[in-house]
Amino acid sequence: MDQLTVAAGVAGHALLIDCHSLEITPFPVPENVEVLIVHSGEHRELTNSAYARRRAECEAAQQVVGPLRLASLDAIGGIDDAILRARARHVVSENQRVRDFAEALAEGDYSEAGHQMVESHRSLGQDFEVSTPTLDTLVAELATVPGVYGARLTGAGFGGAVVALSRPGALDRGFLAIASAGARTL
Repeated sequence: MDQLTVAAGVAGHALLIDCHSLEITPFPVPENVEVLIVHSGEHRELTNSAYARRRAECEAAQQVVGPLRLASLDAIGGIDDAILRARARHVVSENQRVRDFAEALAEGDYSEAGHQMVESHRSLGQDFEVSTPTLDTLVAELATVPGVYGARLTGAGFGGAVVALSRPGALDRGFLAIASAGARTL
């Protein structure tokens, strides 16, 4: 996704990406919110993580219920293996959370957008098991800051950074993420 966002970026917009069709829908990032990236201090190295195993588990779940992007939570409930069911539940519910987040952001309901981020983080920790105690602590800490609507781990997990949605100036740490136009030839 990183390369796609670099190539397809739209100034002032977040991108809603359908990873199957590669359809990209830009959504304006309102001027009265900030997106900040806060590093956890925990180094992340995917080569020694369980990232490949998570992908394989999702592929195994798809063998039972079909493409997870089309599956329902009811269908996921029919997966006998508890680990595969949890992985699939995360993917299916995360797809809905992303759509709900985009809608809330577009409607100016930043509390709901933040709620979707916190629920995403919870699912990443419990169902997908890619969070860490350090990331969980950072998300919980940021959630207590007045003006922070929500936060979640970003990237593949297993350390790294958290992304937070806040009122402008509410956080005095991290790096402000500004949605810019995609890469262009100079």
